[in-house]
Amino acid sequence: MNGLPEESPEPSPHECLGDSPVESFDAPLGGPRSRRRSLRLLLIPAAVVLAGLLGLGRYGYALRVAPDRRFQAALGALAENDLDGVRAAAEALQDVDGYEPHRRLLTGMVLLRNERLYDAIVAFGFARDHPETRVWAYTLSGEALYKAKQFRDATRILTDAIRMDPQQTDAHRWLAATYYDIGAMNHAIAHLTIVAQQAPHDSRPHRLMGLIHKDYEEYRKAIEAYRECLRRTPHQAAKEEVLLELAACQVKQQQHDEALQTLRTCPSSPQSLWLQAECQRALGDKAAAHRLLDQALRREPTHLQAMYLKGTMELEAGQAAAAAQVLQKAVETYPKEWRPRYSLAMAYKRLGNDPLAAEHLQLVEQLRRLRDRFTELHNQAMQDPNSADLRYQLGVVARQLDKPLLATSWFEAALALQPDHPQALQELTSETPAVAGPEALQAGPNPSP
Repeated sequence: MNGLPEESPEPSPHECLGDSPVESFDAPLGGPRSRRRSLRLLLIPAAVVLAGLLGLGRYGYALRVAPDRRFQAALGALAENDLDGVRAAAEALQDVDGYEPHRRLLTGMVLLRNERLYDAIVAFGFARDHPETRVWAYTLSGEALYKAKQFRDATRILTDAIRMDPQQTDAHRWLAATYYDIGAMNHAIAHLTIVAQQAPHDSRPHRLMGLIHKDYEEYRKAIEAYRECLRRTPHQAAKEEVLLELAACQVKQQQHDEALQTLRTCPSSPQSLWLQAECQRALGDKAAAHRLLDQALRREPTHLQAMYLKGTMELEAGQAAAAAQVLQKAVETYPKEWRPRYSLAMAYKRLGNDPLAAEHLQLVEQLRRLRDRFTELHNQAMQDPNSADLRYQLGVVARQLDKPLLATSWFEAALALQPDHPQALQELTSETPAVAGPEALQAGPNPSP
């Protein structure tokens, strides 16, 4: 099964990896991207894959022949999103000896396409014992369970499908999605690798692998994944996002000439202008870097990385007052980012305002401890894909770091693993969250004139 999913625009990486419109400076706050992310670059209606595997012709011809052709014709109809054709074929198979499992499978596919998830699971249950429908029934049941956020059961049944048929690419896709949503990224990578091998023309597994490697600062691996993604589909809908992610990784690897080459193929944007400025600064052309940063901030005055780089360069040039001005704006806009706050403390120290510098440094240490705690919990969650408590704790820390969408996705992951988890339920239903961040991590001290 190696059909291609429909193309659809992906949210920007900045939306994917957190709540800020720009990336964090630390090891990114990785987590389940939840249904907002939807894994559209990875997943695909299973019937399309099935039809592709069987090499079906148009279903009208097949309906004139034997029941097995009727069944295959129904799969072809579903591939064309013709649910009426599927229903007609299912009705034609009714009372045909030996084809009740096939009819039930088709009925379940229609129910699944209409988001009647639990009814679909019941229908697939009648198709799990027939040798011709067993693997499909397990795979589609896994898809329905995933969409219902029953991740434990989805993992179990999709693993069974792969055990029966290791070439069941779609089962690997949904299993990768399940592990991805619960933050077990090493497991997700393993199944994405298999999907990429079994579907050699599909670029989306490499796109998702690139994002995961980028999250974990494995920039060399991310670069390889992004390049393969672009090789497989040079003109994909998400090409601009892929190029920006690739360039960001190249900057992290000190590949500044290569990053500039990548960025030349991107439309101009605040993110691309900031990345170009990073490259020009590293290559010694500080004047060009300043011009690019000014362009970025004219287009997006609160672009965190552009503000941080501008403040850093002002500080390097001995312009502490100018640095403090831009860094103070960055801190006010993004109070939970420790790097611009640290640079702001250095600016105030140079200006002789030691008390204010000390206040900011104290907040920096608190923020760094929170991020270290998040990283520790995330590493534990990667090794323990079944722990709801770990995912709840990740949600708590994400909320303390002012990442509400990320926190919600972790609380949802906890409930997907343990539907009665009391604290996660409270966080998702209470109007007043129980885990608000400490008062010391608000916007911080105001600068004195």
